Amino acid sequence: MECCANCFGDTFFRYGLFPLLIPKSGRCGYCESDNQMLVLPSDLRHQFEEIIDSYVEDPKGLNLVDCLIADWGLFKGINPKTAQVLLTDILDDGNIVRKKFILPPHSTEGSVNWSAFKEEIKHDNRYFTKNKVELENSVIKLFPHMLLVNEQMPEFWFRARIQLGKTPYPAEQMLAPPKEVVSHGRANPAGIPYLYLASCLNTAVSEVRPHTGDAVSISKVKLKDRLRLIDLREPKARASVFELFWAVTDLSAAKQSVEFLEELGKELARPVQRQAAAYDYVPSQYLCELIKVSGYDGVVYRSSVGDGFNAAIFSQEASEVLDVKSVCVDRVSVNIQDL
Repeated sequence: MECCANCFGDTFFRYGLFPLLIPKSGRCGYCESDNQMLVLPSDLRHQFEEIIDSYVEDPKGLNLVDCLIADWGLFKGINPKTAQVLLTDILDDGNIVRKKFILPPHSTEGSVNWSAFKEEIKHDNRYFTKNKVELENSVIKLFPHMLLVNEQMPEFWFRARIQLGKTPYPAEQMLAPPKEVVSHGRANPAGIPYLYLASCLNTAVSEVRPHTGDAVSISKVKLKDRLRLIDLREPKARASVFELFWAVTDLSAAKQSVEFLEELGKELARPVQRQAAAYDYVPSQYLCELIKVSGYDGVVYRSSVGDGFNAAIFSQEASEVLDVKSVCVDRVSVNIQDL
């Protein structure tokens, strides 16, 4: 029985490893996805054994499947019971998959804690943080593994602005605002304009929080080819553990850095609060600027209000407005939950 990349939800398997294993095409025997590249589970044994060698047995730990799910977001396409069967077939060992393991903690040197980082940069040290060296030594190393793959890059992006009248904004006003008037945002500090875009029209409109009856200008935007965007929607799935194993010396430290970027992705996706103080955005602004000065063109993150996803582009020179149209918001839906 063969498996496919969908079983694992790992980008390296899909775009790097599977095509090299001379796969055949068909229906996956584990997740039952059709028209997939298929390989024998035993073809993946070497990759999994390298990762599992970093774990140690511990009666208080988790079985290997649960470890790989919790630590690296693997087996996203199948349920844990099926994952147990698949890992058994990969390792050809039904005993080891039932034992309990942990990933040993790394040394405190080079570690980065999101809560401590946020507290320091918001209320203690704004420009000369104690965490600067740790960030450079850990998080920056992950950036090459976090790039949005071309296959997931939308052909067109969308930007929305609520109109003051019935006439849509001209194309030149559908990019980032001038630096003299730009206020702070989730990704940009005040005075430094970034271009915020959405992957689909409905998400772009939802992100401006319109009221029923509002007229909204929508621009269709084309980004330049070969932009390097850091994808923060699912860092564990984007930063493949099988690639990180060869890029870092401490897999446990890499795990904490991935979790750090997960928190940044959540911070960017968090709904904007009207009463939020300017300093609430400082941690995500700092990390986005770190990404920018590291040579990348923007960040991609989940939308909290739409089905698509968002991007913050650091330079609007990388974009072109193709057309602008007006739409009217017919209805706004609200879901509530207890606090």
